[in-house]
Amino acid sequence: MKNRIRKLVGMVIYPNEKQPKGCLIVNKAVELSLLNQEVDEKVTETFIKTETLLFDLLKRGQEPGEIPEH
Repeated sequence: MKNRIRKLVGMVIYPNEKQPKGCLIVNKAVELSLLNQEVDEKVTETFIKTETLLFDLLKRGQEPGEIPEH
């Protein structure tokens, strides 16, 4: 699990130079979520999914003791 989390974080910290700058969801949240209810709902949904993914990865890493409980 640690390697999966490292890879995920690494993609954010060291993005591929061929990819657009920034996170699409964060960019849309900043640009449009206050102006468009549908965009706001999709952005919120995506943030919740991302948070859930990270939480699940941490919990799965804690089960075998790879990641400390604290």
